[in-house]
Amino acid sequence: MLEITCSNSYILCHLSQTNERKKYQGLKAFKLRLIDELCKVAATLAPNPTQQVSVKPGRPRLSNPVERLEGCKHMIVYSKDDRRCKVCSTPDKPKKTNFRCKGCANQPPLHPKHCFKVWHTQLHF
Repeated sequence: MLEITCSNSYILCHLSQTNERKKYQGLKAFKLRLIDELCKVAATLAPNPTQQVSVKPGRPRLSNPVERLEGCKHMIVYSKDDRRCKVCSTPDKPKKTNFRCKGCANQPPLHPKHCFKVWHTQLHF
């Protein structure tokens, strides 16, 4: 559905340009520009977290736990060093990954498929 919507919007944009302004832009470049514009709009609409976090004894948090649930700025990136995954790694069974979330303040190591989604959608896991 989304692919059809992007293709239709590309065709409409291409047809609506006047002859003076016609500048050929491929579908790939159009999609990249569309993604950039949608991310800019989403970043302005993202709510600021106002929820108070309870303070627990021990090392202080590096980021607001609600911040990781905001979906507009998170992107998985490759890292050369492998670290223990924040979601699926346990003290008994450490599981390592080379991927991190670039949008989170402390850039937690996460597996790109299941763990990335769990980290950014569930408050407690």
